[in-house]
Amino acid sequence: MTTLKHSFGRYINMRLERVALTARGAADRVYRRELGMDIEHIRILRIVSWKPGKPVSWVVRESNLDRTLVSRIISTLVKQGLLQRTISPSDARQFLLTTTPEGEERVREANVLGDALNLDLLSVLDQHELETLERCLQKLSQWKPNY
Repeated sequence: MTTLKHSFGRYINMRLERVALTARGAADRVYRRELGMDIEHIRILRIVSWKPGKPVSWVVRESNLDRTLVSRIISTLVKQGLLQRTISPSDARQFLLTTTPEGEERVREANVLGDALNLDLLSVLDQHELETLERCLQKLSQWKPNY
């Protein structure tokens, strides 16, 4: 019996992850150089800026990062004066998060850089390919595993 040799490179999840890791690495270097912050800190700031007043548990879910890491990042951002933590009026066990004016400015700066990084990544595609990619990503984001 002959066994077929499979190339990991043919699996879409591996290919998407490779692109994501390359783009993430480039973005992390730029954010560190330009803003003095890594990509995870920027992510948390962006999430809180997007939906201020949400609890930490919601930020953890939205970030797709480890809860312990998110808690450490939040503490750092609070100490830096970029985030504010307040006790939830409906549940004293929860903290609600908002960005400070300095945090909002950092998000604006990060978004300018992020837009440039996004354009650079997508610059290898023509308009038709961009439209196709957008449609495919929308479909794939709706996918639910059958297994």
